[in-house]
Amino acid sequence: MMAMKPMIVVGAGIIGLSCAWRLALRKIRVTIFDAGSAGGEASWAGAGMLAPGGEFAHASPLAPLALTSLALYPEFVDELRRETGQPIDYRECGAFEIARDDHEAGELEKRAVCQSALGIRSEPARWASAAAARFYPDDALVNPRDMVAALRVACSANGVIFHEREPVVEVFADGVRTARATYTDDSVLVAAGAWSSALAAPFHLPAVSPVRGHLISYEAAPGLLPAILRCGSTYLLQRENGTIVAGS
Repeated sequence: MMAMKPMIVVGAGIIGLSCAWRLALRKIRVTIFDAGSAGGEASWAGAGMLAPGGEFAHASPLAPLALTSLALYPEFVDELRRETGQPIDYRECGAFEIARDDHEAGELEKRAVCQSALGIRSEPARWASAAAARFYPDDALVNPRDMVAALRVACSANGVIFHEREPVVEVFADGVRTARATYTDDSVLVAAGAWSSALAAPFHLPAVSPVRGHLISYEAAPGLLPAILRCGSTYLLQRENGTIVAGS
């Protein structure tokens, strides 16, 4: 079999680590760089909602990709658990979207019609003190910190070389320059999240900008919130260990 050429991955969040793992499984020598620790940015702080029902109100080129990704996620998590033996809090729990008044109820129904055309399923539901509610049975959640831990084990087991706390400052077609040195390889995959377009400016990637969010968590008894709960731009969800995450 022809030897696969080496590759650099820029960004060690869930996406970068997942790509590095998959490449390494195909016997590609992978070196991954991150400005901080692996999974230390959005992958550490994210709520972990896998929820097209909460993301797409209108037609978007990303909607079918999100639905396909959601359908593939259970198999992906199962494989990662088997390979690493690491626990991963992943649940296909569904989500409730509630409306507080008649105007929001009307908007919720309009949105449901548009989403149905995209393949996003929902159904009317009842929620105490809400003007209206819909349940999205396919929405799921995962603890991103569990994913980072498992992916790191999988990458290390398959020979991925980590360069943490070594920020990449420039990307070339065949390598990168960091604050310490220049590294060359056959190709580069940029998975640096909100920093991607700035790093790869010579290649004219679409502009990427971060979206600010706020999270707070509470310790609680497990099982209080069996599904994701959303209202407008706010949400509540509960981890398997009982931690409730409130976000906006």
